Amino acid sequence: MVKLMTISRRKLIEPQITPFYHVINRCVRRAYLCGDDPYNGKNYHHRRGWIVNKIKQLAAVFCIDVCAYAVMSNHYHLVLKIDIEQQQKLTQEAVISRWLQLFNGHPIAVDFLKEGQIAADKQKQRTAITLHINHELLHLSFKLLMVKRMTISRRKLIEPQITPFYHVINRCVRRAYLCGDDPYNGKNYHHRRGWIVNKIKQLAAVFCIDVCAYAVMSNHYHLVLKIDTEQQQKLTPEEVISRWLQLFNGHPIAVDFLKEGQIGADKQQALSNLVAEWQQRLGSISWFMRCLNEEIARKANKEDQCKGAFWEGRFKSQALLDEQALLSCMMYVDLNPIRAGVTPSLEQSDFTSIQQRIREYQQLKTSAKRSPSNKGHFQLLPFVGGEHKTKKAGINFAFADYLELIDWTGRCIRNDKKGFIASSQPKILQQLGITSDAWLEHSEQFMERYANVSGKWSQMCAFKQRIGGQWCKGKSASHQLHPN
Repeated sequence: MVKLMTISRRKLIEPQITPFYHVINRCVRRAYLCGDDPYNGKNYHHRRGWIVNKIKQLAAVFCIDVCAYAVMSNHYHLVLKIDIEQQQKLTQEAVISRWLQLFNGHPIAVDFLKEGQIAADKQKQRTAITLHINHELLHLSFKLLMVKRMTISRRKLIEPQITPFYHVINRCVRRAYLCGDDPYNGKNYHHRRGWIVNKIKQLAAVFCIDVCAYAVMSNHYHLVLKIDTEQQQKLTPEEVISRWLQLFNGHPIAVDFLKEGQIGADKQQALSNLVAEWQQRLGSISWFMRCLNEEIARKANKEDQCKGAFWEGRFKSQALLDEQALLSCMMYVDLNPIRAGVTPSLEQSDFTSIQQRIREYQQLKTSAKRSPSNKGHFQLLPFVGGEHKTKKAGINFAFADYLELIDWTGRCIRNDKKGFIASSQPKILQQLGITSDAWLEHSEQFMERYANVSGKWSQMCAFKQRIGGQWCKGKSASHQLHPN
């Protein structure tokens, strides 16, 4: 089903047509604005005061009058009137003074308010700032006191030319449960893990993106992905269209071309544009995650008989710039259930890539034929180190060495084995020169130690500068993973 584009708020709210508007906002899923919460028994009546006090403050700042309001248990209503006449009469001093009650102002505007005048070279800039603020005072969205930093564009955070490997995480909103036992309503959502894994399987077969590791937890999931740019560039127009139609309704021109094998000259340019756009999307992690998250959210909302956001926000991504970053991140993901105390062993770690890899590895050792139990699994990006170096591109370590490392790490971080570190280090750590303590810290705190990127410190700084950042998190952690 094709989703209609959201209509711009500027088109929906036009003071020249009418100054009166009814606005409504609703809490997400099971969140409670006020009143008695049936899930945890708590009373949130005091939150009504938050709403009313904030409305009072904003009504004194904005050129907007409140005609009516009602605060309910999980939503509120407002009837507002935009006072254009009052807005147009505001002096520059009044505009700046009002704005500074809510936000940090521009230094030029702050200086003008203090001194009462400003240098001629800054007069033009001050006028532009005042006009911008004056326009914002007309906006109907009641704003928060805290200024939130702009989100970095996903195109800057994910650049296959820099690295093909990325760690992505998505978390359910507030009390929503992805799987497992929900303590609020007593229901078990274990079957939802299958939704995630089956969808990943489908998407991995369609997109030019390989799955290195995954773990599905109770209210979030992790994926380590590799963008296969080479495969993406080799796709023929027929393959691009065929793959895209497995997920979406295609354009009639593309559908006809796939059926007939040819298209009229007058439609050739339109077809080329479609193929180019779809081919680019088939190598996009953003589109991969969009397809995954949207379907899971729809299914969960239907099952819970509710609507609204199921995910906390857009997914978080971390660029993995080298082998050390990739290895430590995969270890962090594979050990997630053990670290959380959900399972005592890797073999019992359901809906994780490490369990899938171990089962496949054991079956290869015992039988040449594939077991029927693996029917629902998909092909993970293989380990190609050691004796597998001649095979296709993959993770540049031998799986036997990775298995030794993860088994050693898992024993060290288990709650009932705290403080236990074997005298002999795993082979991979010896090769990379990483100390036991540094490795164990990364396997438990990878998410906390890095922000959007992990790798060698100089490469991390270069990546951060490329996306326009001024500060990079993880200097000491990077030096621990790259001692040489």
